Amino acid sequence: MVVFGQLVQQRLEWNCIEALLVKPDVIQVSDFEAGTSEELEFPYRVVKMSLNHGFLIAATSTQCYIYEIGQLSTPHIFELRAIVRLIVQSSSYFLICNNIRGVEVYSYEGRLESNPAFPGLQSDRLDYRGVTITGDMVGILNNSTKKELRLFDMQGRQVGKPITHFQEIMEIDICPYAVSERTVSFIDINRDLWVCGVEDEYRNAFKLRNMVDSAEWSDSSECLIALSDTKLVMWYYPRVVFVDRELLPQTILELDAPEFKKMPRLMNFSGARVTCRRMDGSKITRHITPYPPMLYGFVRKKQWEVAIRLCRFVKRKQLWAALAGLAIAERQLDAAEIALAVIEELDKVQYICMIKEIPSSEGRNAELALYRGAPDEAEDILLQTKPPLIYRAVDMNIRLFRWKRALDLAVEKQSHVDLVLMQRGQYLKLRGQEETLENFIKWNEKFPINKDAIDAKIRQEIDDEKTRATTNI
Repeated sequence: MVVFGQLVQQRLEWNCIEALLVKPDVIQVSDFEAGTSEELEFPYRVVKMSLNHGFLIAATSTQCYIYEIGQLSTPHIFELRAIVRLIVQSSSYFLICNNIRGVEVYSYEGRLESNPAFPGLQSDRLDYRGVTITGDMVGILNNSTKKELRLFDMQGRQVGKPITHFQEIMEIDICPYAVSERTVSFIDINRDLWVCGVEDEYRNAFKLRNMVDSAEWSDSSECLIALSDTKLVMWYYPRVVFVDRELLPQTILELDAPEFKKMPRLMNFSGARVTCRRMDGSKITRHITPYPPMLYGFVRKKQWEVAIRLCRFVKRKQLWAALAGLAIAERQLDAAEIALAVIEELDKVQYICMIKEIPSSEGRNAELALYRGAPDEAEDILLQTKPPLIYRAVDMNIRLFRWKRALDLAVEKQSHVDLVLMQRGQYLKLRGQEETLENFIKWNEKFPINKDAIDAKIRQEIDDEKTRATTNI
């Protein structure tokens, strides 16, 4: 390692491009594929540089230079008000951090997009572990408490409420690739790896693994990779915890990685290539399965038949489980049925087949929400339909044994009260118990049970749902 005064020589790599700080004011950019090399000279010493996503960012004490790989002769330049401490890049934007202006988000044309900030932000203490950026979102760790993570859009507006954790957070990251919604990961002081969603309903964090040294999201899929106990652990679809947590173990691939040694740091996860920096400073690259990015590419293009053919060709349980989770999340019931059948989740296959028989799209969406463990969301879907699917909402609460809610809903809508009372009576009879809920005792005295009338009313409502679904096609 060469030292220029107090400046340590920097070497950055991206694909086949290398940027090397050969002098305090000279960067050598080499393209190993084309066999070319070019030197970039600056009027002042380079204090910070970053190379990623096809752009080289170089900051001196007064200016920031943005070079597009392949067009190094025409950089975008803008003035700086303070010395840059940190540069983090995404596919569309990059951020810089300094002690005066805090965090600033720029486009690759050098245009200032936003200056996200909040009370308690100590920008002089931010490092690469406490700030992250994607193509549409910035995440900043509140380093005054280290238990709070805030998300911002590219205009600097805060997204939802802060994500809070009961332990100090050491490292944060946002998945740069998203089929539908973004996913956030973080490592706490106990070295536990957690994931949570950006949406408010998915803000409850879920622990994926403990004793994690480092973690990194893929830039071409929603795969997450981590180093834990000398193993390289890969989650094909970690967002499956918000869809069906029982599928999570089947989406995990574990590989022995003794070459990374102790206290490694994942630097990049691009395509099928993982780059890691070991404790001694050396970099090591390892290639893993290339099929997940292909699967996500087909899913994003809605090419579900091609995705199924890919899984049949690869014949890997993890890939099938990821396809099952993606298909359920995207409401593709045919693909979900095939994937679940391959991984022998027969009870789930049966439930998916039941959902497919529901005539209305609202009814199917409600059952899928119930599958994800969101009964309140499922009820809202059914009741917000015009006209509302009251029978399905009442029946769903009965199936969940939410007897009080089922009766309250039936009374409120003045429909299917007798159905709730009949089902409650049959339930208590099977258990050999007497009724103890006052509301049920009161309504039992008012409503005589006529099973034939109840069945006729249910058939009529289902026929009306079928008719409306046929009309809307």
